Formats: sequence, C-alpha cells, structure tokens
Amino acid sequence: GLFAGISVITGAGAERTFIPREAVKDNQVFVIRGEKAFSSKVDVEFITGDKAYISAGPEAGDRVAVTGLELLWDGCPVKAVRRGDR
Repeated sequence: GLFAGISVITGAGAERTFIPREAVKDNQVFVIRGEKAFSSKVDVEFITGDKAYISAGPEAGDRVAVTGLELLWDGCPVKAVRRGDR
C-alpha cells in the first residue's frame, strides 16, 4: 500500500474543528481508518496560518492524511505514519 503522513485532529471550538491546512484538497480530506483512506467532504469556514477551520467533515480524534494526497483514492490501502516517524 501507499504511505500517507497523518495528523490526529485534536481541537474543536465554537462548533468548528480545525485540521492541518495541507490535509485539504478540493474541499475534501482523506480520513484514515485502519489501513485504508476514505475521502470525506469538508466545509472550510476559514484558513489561518497552518490550520483550516471546518464546520462539516472529520471530527476530533479522526486521523487525516497530510501528505501523498494526490496518490490517494477512496478505499485506498495505506500505511499511516505520524510526522517525524518516517
């Protein structure tokens, strides 16, 4: 399978969740479940610095791909690694 860098979503506030900006491509992210990547539509409210604030999409605790997005598709097998563990 492919390798995808991941980030765990850790914060939310005022009914918004923030995710790494680089995880969003064409209003979608890839959520990692087990050893597969699944596409999820996101509604980006605004972007500040390296974070995108979303009102719909993944929730706190979900893992999202942040690298290799152009190689992923819905249901794609992946080996997820945390940043710095590669």
